[in-house]
Amino acid sequence: MGLFVLDSYAVLAYLNDEAGAQDVEDVLRDAQKGRSSVYLNWVSLGEIYCRLQKAYNRETARKTLEIIKVWPVDLLQAEEQLAILAGDIKAKYDLSFAGAFAAASAASTGGTLLTGDAEFKPLENEAIKIKWMSPDNK
Repeated sequence: MGLFVLDSYAVLAYLNDEAGAQDVEDVLRDAQKGRSSVYLNWVSLGEIYCRLQKAYNRETARKTLEIIKVWPVDLLQAEEQLAILAGDIKAKYDLSFAGAFAAASAASTGGTLLTGDAEFKPLENEAIKIKWMSPDNK
């Protein structure tokens, strides 16, 4: 059974049917069938909400947020331990704030970060496990 953490890049690629969307769909499908566990943290969800609001509007962003909340995904709270770990990761690596939380989520759960975001390259094989999304939808 796999354990995955989605970052905002993965979720937005899936929502917009961009390259790698099939990878996210496969992970979500496996989670729905009980073959894997999938996590997303509230900081990443906030970033997704912000980006959707900028690209579309607040109403679309809110509706999409409600849809994501019913996916077979466990939402991780940004509690003290996760925040401290994210701070440690951000201090060591040149990541966005939300990226540091995604990496911390993967580290704290022992999960594999599913992403296509190159900002995580320096963490590969050192801090967290990463599954890189396919460069296309095939």
